[in-house]
Amino acid sequence: MAGHPHLPRSMVLLAAVAIGSLALGACSDDGDDAGEAVYVAQGTTCDQELNSPEAQTINEDVGGLQTPDFTVRFSQTTKLGNVALVSGDTEKAFRVLSEDYGVALVAELEEGEAGTIVGFEQIRDLVADVCGED
Repeated sequence: MAGHPHLPRSMVLLAAVAIGSLALGACSDDGDDAGEAVYVAQGTTCDQELNSPEAQTINEDVGGLQTPDFTVRFSQTTKLGNVALVSGDTEKAFRVLSEDYGVALVAELEEGEAGTIVGFEQIRDLVADVCGED
């Protein structure tokens, strides 16, 4: 979007990270070292309204969504739009969630120490990466 100098570089960086992560995950012998899959919908910008009725509805619709291929484990509205962290087939989750629900970013859920979920922190870090914030 015009007026946001970090977005194009960030989008290219994130695409490279997602492709690199998928390649690392496919080549890794140790599942614990597999890369994180991250997908960003085309046209995503860093200026979305956090509390819009539409964003809240999307968050409610996708939160906890389960299919045979993936489960939405965590979702949140952000300045990117809606972000969903999933387990299962992340690529298929991205297709469904972005096309059918309007989710802006889908990533594989990372689990913290002792299996605790650190969704808010992961989403904050993903948004910062995409928006070019340090």
